[in-house]
Parts: sequence; structure tokens; C-alpha cells
Amino acid sequence: MQGPGKEHSDMPKVIFPQYVSGREGIDVRIGATLMDHARELRIPVASACGGHGLCGKCVVRIDRGLSSLAPKTSVELAYDLARDERLACQARVISGSQDIDVYVKAAGEFTILTESIEGSVPLDPIVHRQGDQVVLEGMRTRSLGTYEGELLGVAVDVGTTTMVAQLLDLESGRVLTTVACKNPQAAYGDDVISASAIRSSTRTASLASRAPLWTHSTRCWPTPNATVNPPSPTMSTRSSW
Repeated sequence: MQGPGKEHSDMPKVIFPQYVSGREGIDVRIGATLMDHARELRIPVASACGGHGLCGKCVVRIDRGLSSLAPKTSVELAYDLARDERLACQARVISGSQDIDVYVKAAGEFTILTESIEGSVPLDPIVHRQGDQVVLEGMRTRSLGTYEGELLGVAVDVGTTTMVAQLLDLESGRVLTTVACKNPQAAYGDDVISASAIRSSTRTASLASRAPLWTHSTRCWPTPNATVNPPSPTMSTRSSW
């Protein structure tokens, strides 16, 4: 099964046109689900249950190649899905005769809130200026080098579904910039228990362990400069289909 950037193949593809990494598609793998193909391409498909068909969040629309998929499962029939809609974790490929175009229903559905509720926090970093030196406090205070006009730090919040990072001025406490994106590992479950259970599978564990390295292919949104605290993200949803 080929991933993005590998040699061209004339085999039919599973294509995710909404995403840069999915526009060239990936070779069809008979017996694999659309969720399996999405994970190989690093496509973020909502999966609160980790792909067990329990949450119904991984709805996709098939614009081409619907006949290449197995009939809807009993799990899918329990949901109010349109004729061309499937659950990515349930829809298995049974034919490699044509390309399959897949549109993720929840693409762009989440808004990551990067502002915290608290108005301020005490500024007490372990790295600070001491004369013309920048020092790190700990069991043994040591110099990190000569002070060169500014002292910056990064606050990072890696949640089960989102990641937020802020660049801060460690002398004034001012937030210089904030970026946020969905955690690529969310495709394996949006809670710690689900994610841990999914990792018990050897193959899935291998993919999940690589997920943090995929952040560069995940859309991150810079947010305007604001006086906010170290990241404390939440998520809200809105309809988008």
C-alpha cells in the first residue's frame, strides 16, 4: 500500500479531495476500511470511539466508487445515513476496479478555542535574566548564555484532541503568537482510554506512535496577538457539510 510521495501506481485509488495529502490518493487495499486508508494518508477523520462504530462521527460521503464498497453494516443502518454516506470505520473496500472519492463530513467542523478563562497568571519562569546572563533555576542554577535583548518561551498544551502552543515574552508575560491544530492521534479515539485500547493492536500502535510526527501536515491556525494564558483549549462544533 503506497503512501503520499511514493512512486506513481496505475492501481485504483482511495482519494480524499479536501486534503492536500489525500488528493493524489492511496492505492486501494481490498478488505481495508476507508478509515484505514485515511490513517495511512494522515487524513484527520473524527473517531471518538477509536473506529469501533460506537460514536457515528466518522461519516463520509462517497462521490465516486460507491459500488466498490461492501454493503452497509448493521452498525451503519442504525444511523440516519444518506444513500451515498458511510461510516469510515465500517465501510470496507471489496473491489479495486475504480477510484473511490471520499469526502469527510466533519472536515473543518471544529473550532479550537485558545483563550483561557482566567485573566492572568503569575509570571515565574524557571528561565530568567540575571544581570547580563540568562539562567536556568533548578537543583543547580546554571547559565544558559548571555542575554541578547529578549527572553522567549513556548507554552504547549498537547490534549487528546487538540494541540495549542503559545510563544511568550518571559519578561513581560505578553503572548506574541498562538497556533492551534487538531491532534493527529484523535483519529484513534478522543479520550485517553480509547487511545490506549487502540494501541493494543500492533499495526495501529505503530501508526498511532507516528501520529505526532504528522503535525506538519495538519492545518494549524495562527491566532491574533492577545493577552491569554498558557494554553487551555476547548472545542466547539458547528454544522458543515
